[in-house]
Amino acid sequence: MVRELEEIGIRSLYHEYFNEEQGEEKSPTFYLQKNIVKHYHIDYVFADRETFNCPKSFKIGAELDWLHLSDHMPLIVEL
Repeated sequence: MVRELEEIGIRSLYHEYFNEEQGEEKSPTFYLQKNIVKHYHIDYVFADRETFNCPKSFKIGAELDWLHLSDHMPLIVEL
C-alpha cells in the first residue's frame, strides 16, 4: 500500500521520517490480542508531498504505557 500511494504523491510519514522501507519497519504499532510477542507495523499516517514537509517529530506510543488500553499504539506526529 505504501508504494502504491507514493506513486500518486502520497507518502507515509513514518517511512519518510525514519527512512525505512515498507516491510522493514523497526517499530511495531500493533500487538495482536495485546500480546507483546505478536507485534506488527500496520498503522500509518499519510500526507501528500505538497501539504506536508518532512515531519519535525514522529513518535509511536510505548507499549508499556498503552497496551492496557489498546492493541494499537498511538502515532504522534508534529508537523
